[in-house]
Amino acid sequence: MRTIVLAGAIALAMAGSLPANAQIKGPLTPPMSAKSAAMTPTPAPAPPELCPVLNFSVHNRTNSAKVNVLFNLTNQGPITASNMKLTGITCTNGFVYSPMPGLLALPFTIPTVPTLGAGATVGGFNGFFSRPGGALSSAFSCTITSTNGPKNGCPGSKVVLIP
Repeated sequence: MRTIVLAGAIALAMAGSLPANAQIKGPLTPPMSAKSAAMTPTPAPAPPELCPVLNFSVHNRTNSAKVNVLFNLTNQGPITASNMKLTGITCTNGFVYSPMPGLLALPFTIPTVPTLGAGATVGGFNGFFSRPGGALSSAFSCTITSTNGPKNGCPGSKVVLIP
């Protein structure tokens, strides 16, 4: 084994860490090539997907054999809503969602508009409710769950009071 004086030893000696005549013993390590020393940049993480916030409200209620509620739909933003689908409606006070035969069986795509811009409101859909064994005139509330966006990637939930 031979003794080799490295340039690094001289630099350290200049900094005062080693005496000027210091020798480092050991095998000579080949210098790293510029290619192997290059840093690979790490890609920035993808920003979280923005989702529109859908708000359901009651526009009109009529009572007959069932309670018929016309719901408005508002997109509170921040982006346009698309492929809006209701996935569930759960009610209080003994009321249940009971669509007319052949109409709007859950889950269903909201039929009024294919897309809804941020801040826009439309008459969304008619929902029909029954109350087995009870009067239809009582107030109740429903939790409406929905999805929208590409591949229904934006789930949401809203409680709506039906006076």
